[in-house]
Amino acid sequence: MNKTKKQKSLLFIVLLIIVISYILIKREKEPVQSLYHINKVPNLESVDIDGRTIKSSNFTGKKLYIQFINSFFQPDIILFKTVYEKWSSEDLYFLGIISNSNVLNHKEKSNFKRITLIEKDFDAFCRKFNVTKNNGFYFIVDEKGIIVSSGQNDLGYEKGPKIFLKKFIKGDFFSISEFIRENENINKLRWFSQASKLINDQKNKNYFLISLFTKICNSCSGGEILRALDKINKKDKNKSMYILCILNRSKFRDKDIPILKSQLKIDFPTIIADYNLNKKWDSLIKRYNEDLLTDIIFLLDESGKIIKVADRTCKCLPSFFNHVNSLIEEEEGE
Repeated sequence: MNKTKKQKSLLFIVLLIIVISYILIKREKEPVQSLYHINKVPNLESVDIDGRTIKSSNFTGKKLYIQFINSFFQPDIILFKTVYEKWSSEDLYFLGIISNSNVLNHKEKSNFKRITLIEKDFDAFCRKFNVTKNNGFYFIVDEKGIIVSSGQNDLGYEKGPKIFLKKFIKGDFFSISEFIRENENINKLRWFSQASKLINDQKNKNYFLISLFTKICNSCSGGEILRALDKINKKDKNKSMYILCILNRSKFRDKDIPILKSQLKIDFPTIIADYNLNKKWDSLIKRYNEDLLTDIIFLLDESGKIIKVADRTCKCLPSFFNHVNSLIEEEEGE
């Protein structure tokens, strides 16, 4: 009996250790939510890897990129090198708070300009910035020491600091109007010859709904948009509206279309972008990123004039679809 009790107690202790370990591991992996409440760089005072005293005053009046680099986590090192490579010629200073500077070779260290590397007090700086040792973060700081953007290093360069650095350093703001301009006639957009031909071939249609995608799946916003378009397609009894889905040629192939349509259960035409459209599309993806150049949808009249545009960044998709549905109701009521 005593032996059975001991076994049960031991089993309970083992289970308790497993549960506690799981909770601690899960907490360590989760993003530090309180990070985004830090709006100013805390007081800095340390010694860099060359033995120079470093203080907050060293960076007064300078635009600054700060990154925590855990030498055992490769994405941290890759991100730091990428940002430096892309932005070292601009008006930006770099501060790397690194757990072990030996991961950077002598040549790399000597070639760095406007860069400070601090290895000492790594743990203390983690506490000051309210980040964990394992969750690497970057911070973009203005001339007054205010943190204007931050994020986790494992997002990578394209989905991490790239877009904000373009705004912060170069004043380069992305707008969907660079791709499609409202009140523009589609025939004037040479790279949109594919849509122009469609309008000429469908003269009996009063409206055209054309959507552009670089990614589509059942659970993403692209899938939701296509299902919303399918509802419109089924609702339009007079078929006065033509709906077309255009896929980025760099992301999809013709053989993907039947599978995609079957999974999403859509009936309207789906095609791959031609060379002209894809050239424009890819040039903007390279300049900004894929997430900004997907889930674009626009409404045209029978002359090819763009009446309304919506995309995932404007938070205007509900009002867009309300407008489209109202047009169908008007057609049905006549």
